[in-house]
Amino acid sequence: MQQGFEPLHKTLQASIETAGFILVEAKFLQKKSSVRAYITIYKDSGISTDDCSKVYWIVQPILLSWFHCDDEHLFIEVSSPGLDRVFKSPEEYGIFKGKVIKVIQKNGLVSIGTLLGADTTQVFLQSGNEELALPFEVIARASLFSDYSEHNAGGTH
Repeated sequence: MQQGFEPLHKTLQASIETAGFILVEAKFLQKKSSVRAYITIYKDSGISTDDCSKVYWIVQPILLSWFHCDDEHLFIEVSSPGLDRVFKSPEEYGIFKGKVIKVIQKNGLVSIGTLLGADTTQVFLQSGNEELALPFEVIARASLFSDYSEHNAGGTH
């Protein structure tokens, strides 16, 4: 979460959740009199263009008020996380629980499996018949994994 935007993030999160979506990420870029807002949303059944539009109209008045600008100086992009989203915060391990993810460790080992969850120190994956516990400090990168043909060919690489 961007520094200084915690209250705005909480307001957006509450409004978006009321509409049935999860706020994955909110980024803001301010330049002179204009603002760019990038909002990433999620729901288990997937995100449609109608969902993005619905969330746009939910967040627009909140952002106009927060940034004290008019709609000509506010650009809002609402999107889904994408098929291969790279995790940017520990909260995403809870959001994407049950999804197939790819974890690249700092030593180069790659693990692919179903995300079982995470606690404050590690991530839990089901990879084939094996349950893995990977400490956060060994993870170089984690992302959603959409290449199911490679996943079905094997577990940990």
